[in-house]
Amino acid sequence: MAKQDLTDAQVSLVIDFLKRWGIDSPELVFELTDHYCEKAKEKMEQGWSFEEALDSWKTKKQMKELRQIQSDFEVIVKKKWWKAHLNAIKKLFLSKQLFTFLGVVALMIVTYHFGYGSVFSILAFLAAILIYCAMIYLWWFKRFKWFFEGRDLTVPFMGSWFIITKFPWNASFNSILTEPFFEYSMVILTAALICGFVGYNLISTAYEELKMITDEYIREPAKFQQR
Repeated sequence: MAKQDLTDAQVSLVIDFLKRWGIDSPELVFELTDHYCEKAKEKMEQGWSFEEALDSWKTKKQMKELRQIQSDFEVIVKKKWWKAHLNAIKKLFLSKQLFTFLGVVALMIVTYHFGYGSVFSILAFLAAILIYCAMIYLWWFKRFKWFFEGRDLTVPFMGSWFIITKFPWNASFNSILTEPFFEYSMVILTAALICGFVGYNLISTAYEELKMITDEYIREPAKFQQR
């Protein structure tokens, strides 16, 4: 039999098999799909039908192997989480991004020096609110929740938390409309800026790694079967 590509329906069945037989992480399903599609095509070249190839994997031994792969992957992900944070920090201080960060810090210092620190503080507070809204979106939206849940949102959450929790203590909602306007400590703002830049690097890196993962890899098998 000539070598042939699998149909979309057959690829979907491979994806469903992986999810049902021990693979929980969508990114791991994505990585293994090509491997198992190649295995299926090899079987089909030997005269097997696709269904026979698929059924040949549905064994207890195969389930144990897939569950072990999933377990090993979870260990790797934990190590990768720390490495990703380190790389995000390196990108801030060892790339052109450093100039953008220093530019924002310089703007903060200038505004505080000339008595406009309250303006910078208000803008920082509004930015923190927008970041919180973005994090809530990533946390709850089904397309992203499986990945961003606690993994890459911790640092930007901390940065925004510095700003939002300090707001009532520095100004309160009543005094913000009266003189003098509140001003955050520049140390707090600098720490929040670092968290913001690092958080952006984490999320953008995650997006680049996962943008090819479609809903088919994310859906639960039960829902997948109902489509």
